Amino acid sequence: MSTTLFAFPAATHTRYEHSLGTMETIRRYLVALLDQEDFLEHLSVPKIEVALLCGLLSNATRFPLSNLIHEVKQQNESVLSRFSKKALLEDIFAMRDNKGRTLPEIIAEDFPSVSLDDLHRILL
Repeated sequence: MSTTLFAFPAATHTRYEHSLGTMETIRRYLVALLDQEDFLEHLSVPKIEVALLCGLLSNATRFPLSNLIHEVKQQNESVLSRFSKKALLEDIFAMRDNKGRTLPEIIAEDFPSVSLDDLHRILL
């Protein structure tokens, strides 16, 4: 039996809603930190954009029953080894939208100051 129900008893929202909520929570943290001089010293547009994109994409490497699969993998790493965050993120970054653009291409176009390496590293 999976422990997912016990870990997330009120999880009745979609992954899309969860991603938007995570990004909103990060946005609120960033706004609250704007009053902190020590934080402002390290603040930059690229860092803010990376934080927001990470919040939005943090759930991208999750999939149905991922909690259960990760529980099984903890017992034996070789079982279900194809199911990894890295493999999923690479697949997601390789997908193309209806205009033929990949997610990294879209991010580079809309958020040119964001380091894709930083984004990738943080998400993994």
